[in-house]
Amino acid sequence: MVPREPPYPPPPRHASAGLGRHTGGSRVGRALGLLGSLVGISLFITAPALTAWAALACLLATESSVILRLGGFIVCTLFTLIYFKSLLPRRLPIPPGLIPIHADDEPTAHAFVARVAADIDAPAPRSIYLGPGTDLRLTARLCLLDLIRRPRWELSVGLWLWQGVSLSEIQAFVGRTLAPLSRGRVERFRVTARALLDALTGGVDRLDDASTDPGSVVFGLARVIRAVHVGATFPLRILGRLFLWLDESRQAAFADDLVAVRVAGSDAMVHAILRSDFTAA
Repeated sequence: MVPREPPYPPPPRHASAGLGRHTGGSRVGRALGLLGSLVGISLFITAPALTAWAALACLLATESSVILRLGGFIVCTLFTLIYFKSLLPRRLPIPPGLIPIHADDEPTAHAFVARVAADIDAPAPRSIYLGPGTDLRLTARLCLLDLIRRPRWELSVGLWLWQGVSLSEIQAFVGRTLAPLSRGRVERFRVTARALLDALTGGVDRLDDASTDPGSVVFGLARVIRAVHVGATFPLRILGRLFLWLDESRQAAFADDLVAVRVAGSDAMVHAILRSDFTAA
């Protein structure tokens, strides 16, 4: 199905083209935030590397007995596999009941989101999901490769927003949600690094998804592996959350609001927030 040109509210007449282009704060603070995210990610890379080196050292040792060397090799190899599990593609937990909105079924919706993304110079989400709630959320299943390639971002839309707001208000919400991706390559890299560390510390992979599905053929094994992984990576996850807390990019919400004002106007942004807060209450 060929998407028709979506109805699209005109941009506000008096909005500055530079609104929301910068997150605010110092360059040093943003650089330290990026460095903290990369250090946190490196911890999850170092852990399996060290245990793999220890397994190899046990295998090559000559002064210990065969039983000790074999036992050390097995234990270190198991920990290597457990730590390596963190490096599988991961995402933050998503609400149950999400329904994919395919481009063939809703071409106008996809074209509308792509138009907003183009207006703020952000990459368009690859997928759109409809689910419970009253907010928009930008998610992705991330891995280390996404630091050097463009992540496959997904947009999760609350059912109430899909039905209960005006076109200009949903335009403002989409602009604000995609705003972190609209500030150039360096800022997108920083957003991706932070999102990856967030997924490493609090996300789930496909095996974790199987551990919550009683119908899965690996349900029992997946639950055991998940429990062991959570315990083994607890110190890494605590340090990762600390680096996330120190990153000042979490304070960029005001700049994201300004991007929404630039693309849809202040009235649409204020009305959208009021509607959302009223419904959530």
